[in-house]
Amino acid sequence: MFLREFVPVLSLALVIVLISLRSLRGIKFEIWQAMVIGSFIVILSGGISLQEAFRAIDFDVILFLFSMFVIGSALEESGYLQKLSYGILKRVKSFGHLILFFSLLMGFSSAILMNDTVAIIATPVGIYISRICGVDEKFFLLLLAFSVTIGSVMSPIGNPQNFLIAHYGNFGNEFWIFFIYLFAPTVVNLVITPFFLKTLYRIKDFKISFSEMKDFVQGKEFLETERSFEKSQKRLEIVSKLSMTLLIMLIVFRTIAIFLGLDIKFPIHYITFVSALPVLLFGGRTLRVLKNVDWKTLIFFVSMFVLMKSVWETKLFQKLIFQFDLTSHLYLFGAGILLSQLVSNVPLTMLILPSLSREDIFSLLVLAVSSTIAGNLTILGAASNVIIIQASEKRKGEGIRFFEFVKFGFPITLLNSALYYIFMKIFFA
Repeated sequence: MFLREFVPVLSLALVIVLISLRSLRGIKFEIWQAMVIGSFIVILSGGISLQEAFRAIDFDVILFLFSMFVIGSALEESGYLQKLSYGILKRVKSFGHLILFFSLLMGFSSAILMNDTVAIIATPVGIYISRICGVDEKFFLLLLAFSVTIGSVMSPIGNPQNFLIAHYGNFGNEFWIFFIYLFAPTVVNLVITPFFLKTLYRIKDFKISFSEMKDFVQGKEFLETERSFEKSQKRLEIVSKLSMTLLIMLIVFRTIAIFLGLDIKFPIHYITFVSALPVLLFGGRTLRVLKNVDWKTLIFFVSMFVLMKSVWETKLFQKLIFQFDLTSHLYLFGAGILLSQLVSNVPLTMLILPSLSREDIFSLLVLAVSSTIAGNLTILGAASNVIIIQASEKRKGEGIRFFEFVKFGFPITLLNSALYYIFMKIFFA
């Protein structure tokens, strides 16, 4: 009984400590290694059986992530993401313009393509832009993490928990409900957040004309990138762009079908896998693309499913959740943000939903906003954060430490939450 009830919780606490410190007695840990240790402890201690651990793994999510990693790897290997990075820079005239454009682009993309999808594809873009501009890489990684989280709030398909909430509630047209109540505060947050982050980061604004910007980016880093375009295989670039186009078309088709109420069973993981097939079958550099897939992040998610399932079965957090007065919108908002850091936002949403009325649109939207914006507080608040940081470390970047993320994430989460709550109170008044 002790092993089943307390070892999973203690293992989760150990994982959080290891991710926070990233080293213990001189031994350095990556995020995925910390999660693997936690999952091994609960399996070896009997906190969860091997059969239960296997059943806990959501292979739909793993297939989705693998397929997106394949497409992202191909786009990067072909040199297309480098071209896209420079294309973004050509369209801006100042650093302020750049971060605003970047925030809005990533935010709106995540509302349509899902936040994890954008995190996978856009992390290399953020890294390239930061290196070309000579800005700390961590700034753009943080901005990307915050932008995809905020942008996904306003869409019922922007993230998994919103999708669950949209299907649970009697919204009528869920796209319209999410749009009329959450579009305005989301746009305001996407506009304010990059400048607030710039202020927190103490980056001085610099204005550059287009010609000066062009001269500025054509330094050593850009010239190396340009040479990589010449070396990249045109075949892989064409096929990877085809896969990306197919992905966007299928997601748009699925979105329209859901909007029209058509009963078309085409899950997102099928869409991503079908979209990745051209790269796997016709890309010409399949082994190299597969080698560059972020396998460490896939291992992280497999381990996370096992650990979170064992924690879930203790019933401890279920009891903790109902210590909150969920009839109070403010308490519900706080519970969504704080408890998402411990048990992840999707399991938390699944637990809270049955206690809410399907007709209580305001409470359902409060849960959607709070469980999503929780991703801006800590690294563990959103899967997209882990994807971004692991992708950076895979490319020999510095990544972002746990407390570094909290240092900027805490004030930004307060700002985002206040704006959402005020807007929603006004709209529902």
